Amino acid sequence: EQIRESHGHAEYAFHALALIQRQRGNMQRSLELFQEAMRLNPANIENAKQVARSLCLMSRHRAAIDVYDQTIEMGLKDWHVLHNKGVCYAYLGQLDKAKQ
Repeated sequence: EQIRESHGHAEYAFHALALIQRQRGNMQRSLELFQEAMRLNPANIENAKQVARSLCLMSRHRAAIDVYDQTIEMGLKDWHVLHNKGVCYAYLGQLDKAKQ
């Protein structure tokens, strides 16, 4: 309802709906919603982290790494980002990069 009332400009509503869709197993829809939230507010690093997490869960590890790199470039270098980026590298069989 909030999305409809705001004519598609409700970042939080997109974010919340994306989390619900992911919980229900609708990964592609969840990714699309997180991407829309990210489009509405590119400065919100949480949206970028969720896009990367969705990509990782969908086995799109290279794309997830690219988004994690974007979050680092935006100034976020927390352990979640570094850990999840390492997991992606491990799935790609690049264990040396995963250790970094």
